[in-house]
Amino acid sequence: MRINRRITGGVLFVALLSLSHWAGGEESIPHIQFQKKSFNFGMIIEGQKVHHIFRFKNTGTGNLKITKLRASCCSEVQLSHKVIPPSGEGEIKVTFDSTDRRGFFLETIYVHTNDPLNPFDYVRIFGIILEKNRDTSPISRKPLD
Repeated sequence: MRINRRITGGVLFVALLSLSHWAGGEESIPHIQFQKKSFNFGMIIEGQKVHHIFRFKNTGTGNLKITKLRASCCSEVQLSHKVIPPSGEGEIKVTFDSTDRRGFFLETIYVHTNDPLNPFDYVRIFGIILEKNRDTSPISRKPLD
C-alpha cells in the first residue's frame, strides 16, 4: 500500500512538473499561419507566366524555420526569408509557366517547417489555360446569317 502511494505520488509530481514547464511557456514553439492557402488565376492564355505571393506569419513564440519548399512540375518558388521571428511575416512567390499546357491546372507548393504542430504545410494555385489565339469573349462576334 505504501509503495503504491509513493509510485502514485511520484507519477503525479512528474506530471505536474511537466505541466508547469509547458504552461510556463519556457519552450519556444513556432507556428506558421498563411493568410490564404489557395489562389485562383482564373483564365490565362497558353504561354503566359503568372505570379502570386502567398503571405504567412509566425504566430508562435519561437523562430520559424522554412527548411524546404517543393513545387509541382510547372511552378517556381522564391522564399523571402528562411527564418521568421515570432510575430514576423514572410512571403512565398510562386511563378507558374503555362507554356505547352491547356485546360484546368492545379499546382501544390509544399512547405516544410520546424512548426511541431504543422511541419508539412502547403498552398495551391489553380486556373484554366486557354489555347493561344482562341476567341475568349463570352459571346461570339461572328455575324449571324
